[in-house]
Amino acid sequence: MTNYGYFFVDAEVGGVYLYTANNKSPIKDLTQVLRTFLRDSLKLVLTDNPFTGNGISVAWDEKYDRIILSVKNGVTSFTLSYYPNSDSWGLFHDYIPDFIFNTRTKLFLYKTQSNVSKLFIHNEGAKGVYYNAIQTTPTPYPFFVDVVFKGRKDQKGNTITEILQSLTWISEVTENNVSIWDETIDHITIWNSFQASGKIALTDGVLMANPNLNNRNPNGSWNFNGFRDVVNNKGQAFVDTIFNDFRLLSGNINNNMSWFNKRRFEDKYFIVRLEYDNLQNKEIILYEVTANERASSR
Repeated sequence: MTNYGYFFVDAEVGGVYLYTANNKSPIKDLTQVLRTFLRDSLKLVLTDNPFTGNGISVAWDEKYDRIILSVKNGVTSFTLSYYPNSDSWGLFHDYIPDFIFNTRTKLFLYKTQSNVSKLFIHNEGAKGVYYNAIQTTPTPYPFFVDVVFKGRKDQKGNTITEILQSLTWISEVTENNVSIWDETIDHITIWNSFQASGKIALTDGVLMANPNLNNRNPNGSWNFNGFRDVVNNKGQAFVDTIFNDFRLLSGNINNNMSWFNKRRFEDKYFIVRLEYDNLQNKEIILYEVTANERASSR
C-alpha cells in the first residue's frame, strides 16, 4: 500500500500495476517504456520466496515519495524505483535485498550474507554503503546517472547523424549542507552503437591554480571535451548487460590506443555516464546535462 494506491505485480505476464481510487480507470498499468524488460525479467526462476530463493518484494519509501520494486532472480536480479508523482521509472539500484518492507515512516531491508542475517534501516548511514553490518570493510558503491542524447530530426522526420563535441553540466557537491564549489563528478564514460570512450577520470580543483585541468568550471557549470573512441574491435561487444550496470568490457577497450586511431564520436545517439565515487560521504546534486553537437557532413 502506498500514498497513491495499492501497488502490485503480476509476474506471469510481466505486469506492474497501481490500483487507485479513480472510478473510471482504477487499475493503472505502469510498465510503460519498460514493458519488454519487465515482461522478461519478472519471470521467476524456481521458487517465489525471496527469503529462501528467488522472489519479488515491494515497499513504499516515504522519504523520497517512491515505490521500490526488488526482484531476486539469479543473475537477472534488480531493484528499481517508480515515482508516482511524475509517473516515471527513475533509477536502478545496486542493492538486492532478500526482502524489503516499510512502516509509515521507515524503509527496511532484510539481507543474509555469509550465513549472517541482518535487518537494515534504509536511507541512513554512509552514502553508497549497503549491508555494512555484514561486510567487514564495506566499500561504497559509486553513484552514476546515464543520460541519453538522441540526434535531431531533419525536415523529413529522420534522425540525423551528429558529432558529439563537448558536454556541459551543472552540479553541486555538499558536505554537512555546505557547498564545495570546486568539486563535481569523478568520471565520465561515453558510448554509442559502435564507439566507447573508456572510463575517464576527471580532475577537479580551482581552474586558475591548475590550468591543465581537462574540465572547466566557469560561471558555475562544468565542461568536458577530452573524449575519443578507444574500442579495439567494432565487431565485438564492448558493453555488458543491464544486470551488470552496462559496464564497459575492458577486453575490448584500449586506453593506450595511438592518438591518430582515436575517432570522434559520431552517431544518431550518445549515452553519457556521469559517475561520483561516494568515497567521502558527500552529497552530489546534478541539475542539468547538455550535449553540444553538430550535424555530421557524411
